Amino acid sequence: FALPRLGVLLVRFLLPIPEFEEAYEMLARFVGEARLSQFCAKLFLLTFLCQVSLGYLGIAFIRRGQERKNALIYVGDGKVTAGGFSRLVGWYMLTAALPYMAQRTIVENVNSYVSGLITHEMERDMRLGAVFPRDAGGEVGDTLLAAVQGSKHTVESYTDAFNKVVSTCYNIVEHKLFAFPKLVLLPGMLMKQPWLVVAVLPASVALDVGRARLITSLTKRLEGMSRDIQELAQRRRKIEQHDTKNEELIRRGAASDFAEAQWRQLATKIDIRTLKFHALISLRNFVNALYRQDFLMPGIELVLAFLLESKHILSNDIWVYTRVVEDAIDF
Repeated sequence: FALPRLGVLLVRFLLPIPEFEEAYEMLARFVGEARLSQFCAKLFLLTFLCQVSLGYLGIAFIRRGQERKNALIYVGDGKVTAGGFSRLVGWYMLTAALPYMAQRTIVENVNSYVSGLITHEMERDMRLGAVFPRDAGGEVGDTLLAAVQGSKHTVESYTDAFNKVVSTCYNIVEHKLFAFPKLVLLPGMLMKQPWLVVAVLPASVALDVGRARLITSLTKRLEGMSRDIQELAQRRRKIEQHDTKNEELIRRGAASDFAEAQWRQLATKIDIRTLKFHALISLRNFVNALYRQDFLMPGIELVLAFLLESKHILSNDIWVYTRVVEDAIDF
C-alpha cells in the first residue's frame, strides 16, 4: 500500500497534476464532464500509442546517428578512410534517416490530425455552449452576448485562451510520453553507478529547479504583460470599429483631432508594452541557452564519462544516454 501511495506522491511532485486538475475542472464547465472525459480518453490513447512508439524508434535512430559521428572521428585517427565514411553515410541515409523521417512524419501527422479534430470539437462546444447555453430540454435559451459586449475581450480572445489551456496541457503530456522510452533506461544506469543517485543527478536537478524558478518568475511576468497587451489590442480594435462605423459623425462634429489623439495614445501604449514583452522573452531565451550550454551539458558529459569507463555503455550510446539524463532532469 505504501509503495503505490509513494508513487502517486512522486508523480504529483514531478508533474503539474494540480494544474491539470484545475484545467480539467475549468474545461468541464464549458464542455461537460462526461464529454470531456470521453475526449481525454481518446486523445490520451492515441497519443500514447503514437509517441511511445516514436520514442522507441528514436532510440534506435539516435544510436545509428552516434555511430556515424564516431566514424567521422575515426577518419581523423586514420582508422577509416574518407571513402569508407562516405559509404557509411550513404548507407545511414538509406537505412536509417529516410525510414525514420517517413515513419515519424506519418505517425506525427496522424497524431496531429486526430488530436486536431478532438480539440476543434472541444472549441466548438466551448464557443457555442458558452454563448448560447441550452436549457434542461436541450433548447437554446437566452444568449450571453451582452456579457461579451460589456467585456474588454471578444469571443475570439476567450476562445484563444481556452485553446491555449488545452494545447499547453496536451503538449506537456505528449512530450512526457515521447520521453518515456528513454526514461526506462535510467534505472539500469543508476544501478550500475549508484553514486549518481546521491551526487551528480540531485545536483543537476537542484540546478535545474533554480533555473525553473527563475524562468517561472519571468513567465508569470510575461503572461501578465501579454494579458495587458491583449486587452489594449482588443480595446483598440473596438475603438477602430466604432470610429469607422461612425465616420460621418466624427467628420461632422470636427472630432478628427480627438479621435487621432486617442488612436495615437493607445498605439504608443501597445508599442511600449510590446517592446518590453519581447525584451523579456529574449532574456528568458538567453538564460535557457546559457544554462544548457555551460551547465547542463558539461554535467551530463561527466556522467557519461563514468558510464563509459565502467563499460555500462558503448560509444554508440553516448547520444542516447545524453537524452536519457536530459529527459530525467526535465521530468
